[in-house]
Amino acid sequence: MISTQREIVVQQPPAQAWIFVREIGNWAAQMPGYLKHEEKGPDDSVWTLDIHLGPFSRPVELSVHVVRWLPGEGADFRLKATYEPFHGEGSFRLTAVPGGTNMVMILGTEVTGSMSKLLTAMAAPVLEKVADEFSRNLVAVLGGAPELASPSDRPAQNDTRTSIVSAFRGWLVGIHRRLTRAKT
Repeated sequence: MISTQREIVVQQPPAQAWIFVREIGNWAAQMPGYLKHEEKGPDDSVWTLDIHLGPFSRPVELSVHVVRWLPGEGADFRLKATYEPFHGEGSFRLTAVPGGTNMVMILGTEVTGSMSKLLTAMAAPVLEKVADEFSRNLVAVLGGAPELASPSDRPAQNDTRTSIVSAFRGWLVGIHRRLTRAKT
């Protein structure tokens, strides 16, 4: 399992940042490659993302389930790809800072199947890219300096915590491998 963490500061006060976080569609729309999402209930949604890996692109469907809402403080969630062999989990945490809100996002994924060890090792750079773009998108929507949307001191690593970005990254690497093998 790989995971990454991002920490950004946005200009919105914590109450406004919470209004954004409590609507799961707001998260989906900030994901790189966002095409659409469908809410299935207060805690469940299905996201469709257009994934680009080198010269290849394809839509991916993710089921996202909020495991725990922490009103005013954040949320914990899980995700599972509908057709690809990966799953993950993550969290948002909000804390007040002078002039805005500090947002900490943890994202992790796990690739399953026969190629999981290899694909997991290759997934870290993809996870970092997705996390960076997602963070920049959040800063753009909620206000803040783009330079604040940078990795925290915790780069992608193997650890027992999973998240959406890690799962997503692993899945992308798997798709790339399969497409590369198909060309030869």
